[in-house]
Amino acid sequence: MRSDSQAFTKAEVAAAKLLLRFGVEDPRKLHLEDLAMALGIVVIDAPLRGAEARLVRQGEKKGLIRVSEDIPEPGRRRFAIGHELGHWSEHREVSQLSLCTASEVVGYRGSRAELEANAFSANLLLPGRFLRETYPAAPCLDVVQEIAEDLVTTLTATAVRVVETTGDPCLVVFTDLETGCVQWWRRSGRCPQLWLESRQPVSEMSMTSDILAGRDLTPVEEVNPATWFHHVDGHEQYVVYEESMRLGGYPTAITLLSVGTR
Repeated sequence: MRSDSQAFTKAEVAAAKLLLRFGVEDPRKLHLEDLAMALGIVVIDAPLRGAEARLVRQGEKKGLIRVSEDIPEPGRRRFAIGHELGHWSEHREVSQLSLCTASEVVGYRGSRAELEANAFSANLLLPGRFLRETYPAAPCLDVVQEIAEDLVTTLTATAVRVVETTGDPCLVVFTDLETGCVQWWRRSGRCPQLWLESRQPVSEMSMTSDILAGRDLTPVEEVNPATWFHHVDGHEQYVVYEESMRLGGYPTAITLLSVGTR
């Protein structure tokens, strides 16, 4: 059985090959419905209770992607289509009768197949080389918002891809505002071996606690490394800068932690 990292790498490569196949160099010019049609897949918006999207295969060369007509944001709709294209590309042997829920598509949760489909969609919409060349500034939430607006992508996927593709040491953290606990996080390749505990409560000393208190956005400020990494041996040697924002109307905070050494 493939490891998760191998599976995600395969999904990333498949997305890159698809862009190359159709000569898409600038994802700002990527029309997903046209791309799907070229693959033999029709995309429609329709009622879809309890799910973001659904893929139905009609033989080997034809398919139908039904996207919930209730999805409020264009970026979220595009990510859902990319997600189903990931299933089309990577999961031919898996039944496509199940629905892809919001927690699987938007919240990056679910089975490995769902996470692979998310990796495919993120790399299709936010290719790493394009991000590095077009947005060379150090990771920050202003850059995340600029990219999400330019490429019509979700803030969640954009923040994750910025961290995945940057050469700077940083982490992105997603916090459940209803519980005040960390939901999940990603670390850049250049980041030290810092980590967060499962369901870790947000410290009152963090900038994210201001989001819990009702703010929509915080400035960048240096915080004590123990604020986030008290459980990590040697955390005192690091310098941590934090900024945080509320994810639209959702009960989630996105926090960017930039890391240096003393």
